[in-house]
Amino acid sequence: MNNPVIELVKAYESFINQNPEGSLVEFCEEFANKARMENFTIESYSVEVPEEIEAPKPSDEMGRYLARATKHLHFYSRKIMLPMPIDNLEDFAYLAEAHFGGAMKRSELINKNLSEFTSGTNVINRLIKAGYLEEFPDPQDARSKQVKITGEGISVIIECVQQMHTADKVLFGILTEEEKTIVTQVLRKIDTHHSKNFVEFRNLKLEEIMAALKIG
Repeated sequence: MNNPVIELVKAYESFINQNPEGSLVEFCEEFANKARMENFTIESYSVEVPEEIEAPKPSDEMGRYLARATKHLHFYSRKIMLPMPIDNLEDFAYLAEAHFGGAMKRSELINKNLSEFTSGTNVINRLIKAGYLEEFPDPQDARSKQVKITGEGISVIIECVQQMHTADKVLFGILTEEEKTIVTQVLRKIDTHHSKNFVEFRNLKLEEIMAALKIG
């Protein structure tokens, strides 16, 4: 019988070899995910494609299904948010970030939402005009300004957050709690990896980004 401690040490060694900067928490999450996946039943997968095109594997369509899931989320969210003070996900995301992240510069709020400066500025101006955000002089830099959520904005975001749970239930209700945990961990890993590079990569060409990420 295999010694579970030895197996665990080997798994950790393999993880560190592949992820030199990986943390113990990340290892535990990955190790637990692999154990869960062993119990999953993979649906049969087949697709008809022309002979000259290589048939895709299920893993080749992650981007497609992620994009479609995002569209479903927007679809349900629009219906849920229609009667609320904020009627779109972008305004909701900015206001939520301002609420939970505290006061910050416009550029910081825009970067946290992974937006272009023009569209991000439009969102911030819209929220200021609505009275949900306010702008004030940066206490550390007299030449700059910061934005923060107002009392009215806090009331609005609390109402919206409660309602947005409904969108999650509608979209993700078919998943088991175990599946939700795995999906959340996988998406968090993707977001954490790419968010730290967003500002640096914003003005780079695709070839430069791929080189920086060491993608052949």
